[in-house]
Amino acid sequence: MIAALLRRRRDVADKWHKGGLWYATPGDGRATTVEQRAELAPLWTPIFNAALAAGARNDQCLPRVGLPHYSVKLFMTQTLRHDRLRAFVGRIASLVDDETPEAALLEAGAVALRELIAHDDWLPDAFARPDPERYQQFLLHADSRQRFSIVSFVWGPGQSTPVHDHTVWGLIGVLRGAEIAQHYRAAPHGDLVEEGAPQRLDTGAVAAVSPRIGDIHRVRNAFGDRTSISIHVYGGNIGAVSRSVYPCGGGRKNFVSGYSNDVLPNIWNVSKESPIS
Repeated sequence: MIAALLRRRRDVADKWHKGGLWYATPGDGRATTVEQRAELAPLWTPIFNAALAAGARNDQCLPRVGLPHYSVKLFMTQTLRHDRLRAFVGRIASLVDDETPEAALLEAGAVALRELIAHDDWLPDAFARPDPERYQQFLLHADSRQRFSIVSFVWGPGQSTPVHDHTVWGLIGVLRGAEIAQHYRAAPHGDLVEEGAPQRLDTGAVAAVSPRIGDIHRVRNAFGDRTSISIHVYGGNIGAVSRSVYPCGGGRKNFVSGYSNDVLPNIWNVSKESPIS
């Protein structure tokens, strides 16, 4: 479809595409004129609309698609819905406050997480950026008593974890893209063996881990050409929990993951938010 759209004639636009900012640069990186950017708008608009219809997010930077002489990106400005993450924090806090048994907590927490990741309009870009060297774990919220934490896990193309455990309960929900998890269990002789087939989690899917139901796995981005992002909630301050990785040669090695960020998103400044209709 995109190839077909690119073959369509360019008509000169008489105004900017409403609701977004067109930004085009020639191959040498020089800025273009308003007229040059406007010329690209009618070509790019159907591509953007087709991408939305195919499931792209309206806050997403669309990929470069081979326009001659130009590389074009479209950014749509929008207000982040911090209220969604606030509500999720409140629901998990209530489950923890009520000392909900783990099985019931995972069930209710999965419902809440599924509702959170059904919308992709609340995660700030700063906590959704991949790193070319390794996957990123951004802290989004930590309970003041370290009873639970919420993180965004950002996978660059083809990135994966080593085999590892968590030692606490956890829920994983895919916000963008997809990931593949291979679970493991300890055999009677002590070595790890694969348990079941790899599990693919697509956008909107939620899975659970805990020492009670299975806690050891290896996870990777399902895509080799794009970023994937999952939202995790754990029964502890996961960046400070002493855990283990399991090298392919056998044995185990302790580690503490830490976090990729030093600053948290401010989801509490309600006074600056517009009323949600």
